[in-house]
Amino acid sequence: MAQLPDIDISNVFLYIGDAVRWDTLPESLAECGQLYKTIAAGIHTPTSFSSIVTGLHPPQHGVDQFGDKLDPALPSLFNLSDVEARFTNTINERFNEEPDDMSILDSTLATTTSHSDSLSDIETPFIFVERGPGGHAPYGEYLGNAWEYYRDRKGAPQSRFRQEYEIAVERDIEYFNSRVEQLKARGLLDDTLIIYTSDHGELLGEEGCLGHNSPVHPNLAYVPTVFFHPDLNNKRVTDGVLRHIDLFPTILELLDVNDLHLPGRDITTESIAECGACFYNKSVLPSSQIINGELSFESVWDYNGGYVFPQSGKINRSAILLGKLLRSAKREYMRQHLFDNVPFYLSGPREYGNTEMSIDSCRSYLDRIEKPAHTESDSRNLEQSTEERLRELGYLQ
Repeated sequence: MAQLPDIDISNVFLYIGDAVRWDTLPESLAECGQLYKTIAAGIHTPTSFSSIVTGLHPPQHGVDQFGDKLDPALPSLFNLSDVEARFTNTINERFNEEPDDMSILDSTLATTTSHSDSLSDIETPFIFVERGPGGHAPYGEYLGNAWEYYRDRKGAPQSRFRQEYEIAVERDIEYFNSRVEQLKARGLLDDTLIIYTSDHGELLGEEGCLGHNSPVHPNLAYVPTVFFHPDLNNKRVTDGVLRHIDLFPTILELLDVNDLHLPGRDITTESIAECGACFYNKSVLPSSQIINGELSFESVWDYNGGYVFPQSGKINRSAILLGKLLRSAKREYMRQHLFDNVPFYLSGPREYGNTEMSIDSCRSYLDRIEKPAHTESDSRNLEQSTEERLRELGYLQ
């Protein structure tokens, strides 16, 4: 991205469509900017967003799930000096037709939520971060919430999930384009770097699973990132991978903010990485003397594949899978695909794709990720209203 340092950029519009897979980004968007295959920091929204806004790996910022909270002392996109920063969460609106003011994610990110209309009056220089609907369930034209969608679709064929999912992504792109038009109407396109990315991917029947609360899989770890600006050449970058943790240092450089020592790369001055790490660690069941109730995986990916390492024991994973087969809204589909999801949950380290990395080099890569104590997050209990909203979105069983 050698072009970026020569562009006079005062603003950044960072749009994060929820649950958009790398392989489903419409060509209509991909061909309009610089496209990077991107390694998500995690496969769960609070984890990935925390990495995007701080430039830290999940073990460093400590946010694993809703209920965890970033340390307000950590530098992030929301507390930079001399730049107005806003966050809006339009996934909480039914395709922006029935607004719901409860953000859920704002407290995780140690910020506050602004109304989506504030893009029309935010003063420059600014950073505007938006979490959009993306491809998050419910897919297609379904009118209920995610829990109801999975329950009603039961054991529908994989092709139906994918078809309806692609409709959801297309609608998200239409909404994203309408946001770009707002910036154009204000005459800000020349001064604004626009970024479209996603927090994680989505399973559409692969490995007998749906959604994204599962073991790490390439269709969860790989997401698209597209950079847009009138002076940028439109191209696909294939000589490495972008990582969520690279976005923060890159934005800092573009806005001439004091440099910070971060694990990610400023890709205006450095080449993109050869590989990146993706994590998942979530409390799914109550802990007991036998299990701790956590589903935990670490993984490393290059452009062509990677390795996934389970961090929770097999007994733990078995109990969690059994709970999903009994109580999850996706249980009907999962029960019909036991020969796929049982090994997916219970196998040891797994290799995917045609990676050139060795399993030992991936383990070493994960071991080198520093885990400084001062970045521990604040863990808190969820309020009942928040739990209900998370259940509607399909995050809670």
